[in-house]
Amino acid sequence: MIGTGSVIGAWAVLGYLGDGCSGTVWRVRETAAPFRLGALKIHDGPKTTATAEDFRRERNFVVRQPLAGFMPECYASGETDGGTPYFVMQLADKLPRKLARRDLKRVIDRTAAALQRLHRLGWLHCDVKRENIGLADGTAVLLDFGSVRETAAAKARPERVGTWLNMAPEVRDEVLLDERADV
Repeated sequence: MIGTGSVIGAWAVLGYLGDGCSGTVWRVRETAAPFRLGALKIHDGPKTTATAEDFRRERNFVVRQPLAGFMPECYASGETDGGTPYFVMQLADKLPRKLARRDLKRVIDRTAAALQRLHRLGWLHCDVKRENIGLADGTAVLLDFGSVRETAAAKARPERVGTWLNMAPEVRDEVLLDERADV
């Protein structure tokens, strides 16, 4: 079991950040120079319902960095000694509860640009919500790629994926899953 003080690969666990269906996220620091802070996501935790294969799909997506500049940088990936997959990304801050109008416009513009690039590359995020947009070095980035799907496969076989309250009705009903579900 992971907790504060654990070491995974070259990363020391500093504290808990959150969890969801694909794993638990921990604040970490590198144990050697340059001592970067990061967010370690591991396929482990009380709410984890995704399969190890689902988590590996997310990890592989993150490692490839198809949205470089629109997603946090991936610092490392691997498996624990027990075989549990994980990856470490640049730590992104949560969006403030209140944003000035010009800051909100910048966040919306960056998120729209990130989704446009993602869609052009043939992928769907499938879980766009406030909690999955963060600030890395003050710039808005997309977070949490646990629901990411290839567009062609999702169109051929729609499935209910993402956060229930944020899903488009056609996604909830498994009728349609395409780029419009991210908008």
